[in-house]
Amino acid sequence: MAAMLLASPTNLPDPKCLLTPRVGDKVWKVGRTTGLTHGTITAIGTVVGPIPYDPGPCWFRGQFEIVGDNGTLFSDHGDSGSAIVSTTGEVIGLLYAGNGQQTYACPIESVLPALNCTLA
Repeated sequence: MAAMLLASPTNLPDPKCLLTPRVGDKVWKVGRTTGLTHGTITAIGTVVGPIPYDPGPCWFRGQFEIVGDNGTLFSDHGDSGSAIVSTTGEVIGLLYAGNGQQTYACPIESVLPALNCTLA
């Protein structure tokens, strides 16, 4: 039901195959806190950290960065775990952190094998 509600009024495509992130790609996500937001990938191959996780600070290599369109916030606390999707429906990444201006995501091509998963 939620996918149908999203797809109809906003003309969002259903998530489908995978895509490698590229600077300039337009993306969207639906998060628990901020709902539907749109943004642009502004950097790839980024090193992110330290992120204050248990059991201590963590660093992440090979990540990508997203900035919300038109000065809007792309994500906030509670949006972690959201899929980052291209405007044509390809899944690009998994959101895990942000700093109030930039949002950081792990490329989905790294996430799925690490979790022994596939996109069905």
